[in-house]
Amino acid sequence: MTGCGLHHEVFTANLKNDEIIGHQVVVIRGTVTGGICDAGRGEVLDTETGIRRDFQLTKGNVFKVLWSLRAGTNRIRINYCTATVNFNLIYHETANQYRVQPLYIVCQGHDGHFNEESGKSNSPEEACKKIVLGLKLVQCLYAEKLLEHDQSRKTFTLIENCHIFRSKLSAEAAKKLDENALWNEFARELLNSEFGEDEKLKFVAFIGCTEYEEIADGDYSYENIKRHTKAQANLGGGGLALFGSGYLYCWPSEFDDILPYFENSKRIDLKNFLDDSNYRRTYGGCYATTIGAVCHELGHIFDLGHTEEGIMGNGFDYVNLVFTSKHLTEDLPNRIIDSTNQKDRRLTAIKRPGKFLQKYHEQKTGDSTFFTRNCAIILSLHRWINPENSLYSETDTIELSEYPLSVSCTSSHLRLIEIRDKQSNLVVDYQELGVSSAAAGELRSVNLSNRLDPSRHSLFVITSNGSSKFFA
Repeated sequence: MTGCGLHHEVFTANLKNDEIIGHQVVVIRGTVTGGICDAGRGEVLDTETGIRRDFQLTKGNVFKVLWSLRAGTNRIRINYCTATVNFNLIYHETANQYRVQPLYIVCQGHDGHFNEESGKSNSPEEACKKIVLGLKLVQCLYAEKLLEHDQSRKTFTLIENCHIFRSKLSAEAAKKLDENALWNEFARELLNSEFGEDEKLKFVAFIGCTEYEEIADGDYSYENIKRHTKAQANLGGGGLALFGSGYLYCWPSEFDDILPYFENSKRIDLKNFLDDSNYRRTYGGCYATTIGAVCHELGHIFDLGHTEEGIMGNGFDYVNLVFTSKHLTEDLPNRIIDSTNQKDRRLTAIKRPGKFLQKYHEQKTGDSTFFTRNCAIILSLHRWINPENSLYSETDTIELSEYPLSVSCTSSHLRLIEIRDKQSNLVVDYQELGVSSAAAGELRSVNLSNRLDPSRHSLFVITSNGSSKFFA
């Protein structure tokens, strides 16, 4: 191959040679030194299968490629001009006994077909393919974002068989219930089902009979769209994250379609299809925001509270930027926590952005998607995320004492405490404990006087071995 005359070197940023990966979908990120060639393109190649993905360098000579691993050793080569780097990635599913089970709920009297464009498959089986692929992206995102916090590459273990769950609740009854009532109904059914005895399962479920009613007055605000959508939910907590199926029309079912779907600027037909794009009104915007919503609500079933920024706050609309190099900068409204409604844990209140230039810069230089430090610590210790902590069979005894007001654990050290607002579930204060080895064996009790007001605050505690407790 004839070179351009420049001296290039290729470096990977987030992956190491012979690294063992526990999730199938990965983002290969890196840099090329020596400037950009006239051609300006490179490739990532599986040297055994011949599968390749082209890339273009972006600002800072950075590249990013979304990749699907094969089981076992994947021999990867990255080429740019005359520069080449070879490395191996070994895909073995993480052996964690705590797992996430995807479900597609078909209510009684409904055939399970979701709202889709004419001519495209909308069967329950097709829905399951979309759901599993979407959760593989979420699985990848969690791993990447924990890696950014130096917590190593950790993520949840996904059961790839999406189960079609036949509910006893009729579709007509489901359409009359709000998301809290739907959550309670389906959680109760799951507890009484074949899954009920397995305490090491958490569920991500989509309701098949979601119905979007035509809006006659032209008011396509988020609040009005929500009022005209039946059997719809975006709600996570306990062991269940529950969603409607109204936006599956903008989700792909095949890996090769992920990037084209994220980059799809086609306008949504608001008369016939649910828009949850945070006012972008495009297929790609709706795909990004709704995958982000899954990341957010999944965080709640992993015991995360709300934060002012990041994935658990107002920062889940740009998750497409984690996977693609194309930065489509848009002036989006910020999401803020509505503390006036204790039941609605979705961040749906909207205000106009006050820092547009800052947001523009963030989109141009990064992916604008992150977990705050406290969230990353909880996830890195959580038994559904950390395979080492999943081996503990015993649960630590964590106690809250009144005099003096303090929290303690006798069997292992406290790792993090969070004080949360009772109404909004917003983390108002947190303390990271046991960072140094000297302190690790000593921090078994923390005084909360002058910090915790039981009338306004709740308390979340997690220990070094992943035991946790929530004091309401």
